Parts: sequence; C-alpha cells; structure tokens
Amino acid sequence: MATGKGVKQSDYLFRGRLEKGIDPLARKYLSCLEEDKRIFEIDLKVLEAHCSMLKKQGYLSAQELKTILTALKKLRNDFQQGKLDRMFSSREKSTANLPFTDIHPIIEKYLIDTCGVKRGHHLIGGKVNLGRSRNDQIVTDLRIYLREEILELEQLLIDFIQSLLNLANFHYETVFPGYTHRQPAQVITFAHYLLSYVVIFLRSFDRLKEVYLRVNLNPLGASALAGTSINLDRRYTTKLLKFDGLIENSIDAVSSRDFLLEGANAFLLVTLPLSRMAKDLILWSSFESGIVELADEFTDISTAMPQKKNPSVLELLLGKTDHAIGLLNHLYSTISGLETGYNQELQELKPSLWQIIDFTKDSIKIMKKILLTLKINRRRIEEILEKSYLTAVDLAEYLQKSGKVGTFREAHFFVGNIVKELNRKGKTFAQVSAEGIERISYKLFGKKIGLTVEEIKRVTEPFFVVKQRESIGGPAPQEVKRMWVIYQKQLNQRKKIFG
Repeated sequence: MATGKGVKQSDYLFRGRLEKGIDPLARKYLSCLEEDKRIFEIDLKVLEAHCSMLKKQGYLSAQELKTILTALKKLRNDFQQGKLDRMFSSREKSTANLPFTDIHPIIEKYLIDTCGVKRGHHLIGGKVNLGRSRNDQIVTDLRIYLREEILELEQLLIDFIQSLLNLANFHYETVFPGYTHRQPAQVITFAHYLLSYVVIFLRSFDRLKEVYLRVNLNPLGASALAGTSINLDRRYTTKLLKFDGLIENSIDAVSSRDFLLEGANAFLLVTLPLSRMAKDLILWSSFESGIVELADEFTDISTAMPQKKNPSVLELLLGKTDHAIGLLNHLYSTISGLETGYNQELQELKPSLWQIIDFTKDSIKIMKKILLTLKINRRRIEEILEKSYLTAVDLAEYLQKSGKVGTFREAHFFVGNIVKELNRKGKTFAQVSAEGIERISYKLFGKKIGLTVEEIKRVTEPFFVVKQRESIGGPAPQEVKRMWVIYQKQLNQRKKIFG
C-alpha cells in the first residue's frame, strides 16, 4: 500500500480491511485527540496493567514486558515534558496524514515502532492489544479518570464545608433577613444561613461516595463486546488498577455509561447550590439591598459607567451552571439514543464531562474565596429588618401564646392590620402608638385585647425574636451552636476517609 509523505508503513497496520487511507477531512472530523490528552497518562497506566497481566498469563516474556514498560515510561516522560503536544492538535499539519483519530492506536503504534532495535521488534509492540480493544480500554480510562475527579471534589468539599463552619463561628448573633418570594420574610442569622449550606454540601459529599462505588469497577478484558478466547486474568488487572470490583458481563462493560451520568449529575448537584448562593449574593450586594459587599477582587467594572462595581464572577457562575445543565442533558440525550454495544457517538461524551467537572471544581474554589472576603453591612441590615416588618409573625405568635387572642388566624389578621396602618403612615413597629393598637383592636374584635406598646417593641426587636426561635433547626444562637457541633462531627468523620 502506498503511504503519504512522512508516514510509516506501520501506520497502516490498523487498516488491513481498507484499501485506502482515511480522508484528511474525515480524520479531522473523527478526531478526539485534543479531548484524549486528558486521559493519556491513564491510558498508559491501563496498558501497563494489561501487559503485566499478559506476562502473568504467559503471552509475554519477562524481557518483552520490560521492553514495553520501558517504552511506555519514555512515552510518559515525553508527554509530561510537552514533547507530544503537537500530536494532540487537530490543526497540526505535520500529523494530518496519520490515519489515527484517538490515542489508543497511536500508543500501540509507538510501541510497534520503538520496542527494541533488533529485527522483529514489531512483534513485541504488536502483542499489546491481545485480548483488548479500544472499547474496553476507553471505558476503563473513563472510570479511572472519573474516580480520581470524584476524590478530588470530595476533598474540595471537605475544605469548603470547613470554611463555612469556621465562618459561621463569627456570626451566631449576626441578625440577617431571610427571604421568600424574593421579599424579606423573617429574621435569621448569617450563621443559620451558612449552616443550611453545610448540610447541603455534606449530602453532596455522601452522594459522591455512593457514586464512587459504582464508578470504581473494572471493565477491562471485555474487549470489543464479547470478551476474548485469550486466557485473561481480569481479577489481576482489577487489583493492579485498584478497582473495587469487576464488571463481569462483557456487553454491559463496554456499553453502559450510567456511571458517567451519575458522576456528572453528582458534580452538577454541587454547582446548583453554589448557583443559588451566587444569586443570593448578587441580590444582597445590589444598591437596593446593600446588605453585603463583594471584595474588589471578585467584581468587575463597567467600561462606560465609572461608578459600577459589577458582580461579574457570580453572574458567570450562574451562566456556567446553566451551560452545565445543558451539557448534562447532552450526556443523557446521547446515551438514550444508542443501541447496545459500543458506538462512536460515545466519543462525544468526553468534552461535556470534562467541562462539567472543571466548572464544578473552579466554582467551589472561587465561592470559598468570595465568602471569606465578604463584608456584611450591619447598619443596612438593621434598616431592612426595621422597615420590612420581618418580626410580624413573631408578634402574631406572641398574641396566640399569651392568650390575648383566641386563634393564630385572628392574631395573624390583627397584626396584618397593624402593619397596614404603620406602612400607610411610613412608620415601624418601634413607632407604634397605644391609640392605634386600641383603635384596631376595637375595630376587629369590639374590645381592647390588652396589647401594650412596650410589648410590641419588645417582641418585635430582631435579636429578641431570633433568640426565641429555639425549635429544632431554628436560628436561635444556642440552637445553631448545637447544630454546628453535630455538623463538625459529621465532617470530621468524612475527613477520616482521606487519612
């Protein structure tokens, strides 16, 4: 067969069924070399394990294995030193004539070309694919890659959760407006808010642990689809590659990507609460709210308006989360449309998975920095708490508990009328008058209910209100401290996983 300029005859050992070399445009269209760069070293590790197993089973001699491992070590060093970077570029003209579109045959070809200097060295490199296929190789690579990324994200989560707990220690008594329907609703504390996310991210950690158990299983040895007649020891490669178990059914091993969907979904379920937190901070840092201020390092300017301090980092976190949701949908839609067995469409899963993973890790790192540099505007918070009547429900509960009204619904109606009157006059609970209370009382109930101005001022004072909310999970400082101790213990238990 004729070969292109600069292309060795060995390049075509992989195209025996075909008369012609691959069209350059088709090669570029098929290529996933740029995406494969991320799993190149993992692929070498998997190949090393496979060859070690072949030697154990008698298909390679000790010398042949040594030659192969030496060549793979050199290849790894060349990769780490950047000597192979040009190979991974789909735009590189010097590689345009090569028939390869992914890293697996390229690595095998390298072994064919370099494993020895004596006549017949091709035979050594040509043995490495015995009992193996791209199909089981790539899914093995993906499982190893994903398990390593899960472990890294778990570590990032532990660090982030600890930061939230540490920050909460300074804000047990920092009263804060809680929101429903994007409107000020009730008084909480900033520590109470932070602990709500501690719980969320502890769940995220546990979810990742569960997914890890299903990811860390070995498909290697399933070959293209139906296993092999070669006497492989799949349990041996399972041990070498540090998998927890084996995927026995060869069809399942090469066809299934549910582990990938679970992994991507678990990563995305870390970004969603980060996105929610980002939206809170965007709203709270607005001029209209102004209860927090973002550090300059995490904001940007307007090129036209000199006064602007834009929450651009947080806005982009929201946008990237939307993008990640789209990527997850791409993973699901691709897999849902495939038949049993390996199909080339699965190649397209890699870039979407890479992006979801990268975005999640970057987001958790940057949110940690944003929270640790956040400034809280206590004066503005006091103003919002006062003018938004956030303690109205606490006044209604007091009326019910004290027996001044018969039911909570009557108390709710009474306080609602007080708020309506104060709001009409532009006043707060602190400015309520005895005459106004009495007038509303007679209007609604035909009698004086015995509620004094002093009582209203006392039971609607924000910190007094917070201290009264001692129900399990509430914002009372003592209750938040109780939860803090529990969550810190739970986090410490998870830290033990990493030694």
